[in-house]
Amino acid sequence: MPLTDILADRLLVYRFFLAAFFLWWGWTVAAGDLKIKKIPNRKILAGLAAAFTALLLYALETVLGGAGVSTDYLRWSFFGYYFASLAISSAVGIFLWYGEVWPAGDAKFFMASLALLPLINYQIRSFPRTLWLSILINSFVLGAVYYIYSFLVQTYRGWKSGDQDRLRKWEGIRRDLAAGLDSLRGGNSGKAAVFGVSLFLIFFLYKTVGFALTGRLQHLVPDINLVFFLLFIGWDKLSRFIAGVKFKSLVGLLVLGYFGYGLLNFRSELLLSVQYSAWNVLKFSVILGAGRFVLVYLMEKFSTVEVSAAEVAPGMILSQRYFNIIRRDSFFKGSFEDSFRDGITEEEAAQLKEWVARIPHESPKIEVMTGTPFAVWIFAGSLFQLVFNGNVFTSLGRLAGRVAGL
Repeated sequence: MPLTDILADRLLVYRFFLAAFFLWWGWTVAAGDLKIKKIPNRKILAGLAAAFTALLLYALETVLGGAGVSTDYLRWSFFGYYFASLAISSAVGIFLWYGEVWPAGDAKFFMASLALLPLINYQIRSFPRTLWLSILINSFVLGAVYYIYSFLVQTYRGWKSGDQDRLRKWEGIRRDLAAGLDSLRGGNSGKAAVFGVSLFLIFFLYKTVGFALTGRLQHLVPDINLVFFLLFIGWDKLSRFIAGVKFKSLVGLLVLGYFGYGLLNFRSELLLSVQYSAWNVLKFSVILGAGRFVLVYLMEKFSTVEVSAAEVAPGMILSQRYFNIIRRDSFFKGSFEDSFRDGITEEEAAQLKEWVARIPHESPKIEVMTGTPFAVWIFAGSLFQLVFNGNVFTSLGRLAGRVAGL
């Protein structure tokens, strides 16, 4: 295409500069987070300012297009889809922050990235409903691949060099896995069965609502991937709720009544719901087990270091184990509410030092996280979506289809 034609296509020029900005901006945010473990608000605002500027330029082109001046412009419907996507991604980002999955800076970086991606490629896959989910899938899967690779490499190096610290960590993993299997054999199988039945009831109700709502109301039914996401992220809190007597009694009565009515009036649809629910319980169990082992257990196991009281500093993120210890200790009542999300404050660091000084132990240590910041994986996941126009699984599916067609 001649240069004059490229310059005449103003939307293409806008997208080119916005893509270049995203590469520079995303890299500086991720690199800065690696270096100082913090994402300044000014960098988030820079990304949002670029998105707002591009949005104004696109809107101007649409106005000019309506007046017959421009021939290359977006329909007004795009802007409605864009703001819907922005609202969903903002809600998800806030949920991830308050769910103690990501620190505030990473959640804001996630939201700002999703504000830019549809403006770079306004036909990007999964836009507008589930673009946020594709970025999350990419971020978590790429992070998981990295941690599995690091785990295998570090284990091999530790075995070759006789590194006792690495070997102790591997032995700890082996013991934890063995203890988990023993607990299932020794009586916790009943607890697992309760969770399985509770999940079955949730998926069964989801399918029932899907059957009940027809026509335009069908859009009110969330995507099953959203249900999986909410269950996975909120499992620690949700598992306590669904194991409760009230939940099991209420949902159990509803489902039994529905079963009785369904067997008499719509047996085939009922059997479909049962098969669907059982299959999703199996899928979610695999996702939950594998995901939490890689993203929670392995990541923390190989990203945790011990620091002395003198080394404790604001911004540090405590390990989940130490965070749980502190939450149970009455000494810290009312403190450390946001420390897992945003790192400890100066006051909390001083309080932690005072607490450590009371421990009757020579040079007690505190566990803190030093792993790769989430911003790196958010940026990597966003780039993957831009380059391959899909998440990891859809891209692998397309690749498998091409290989099968050879």
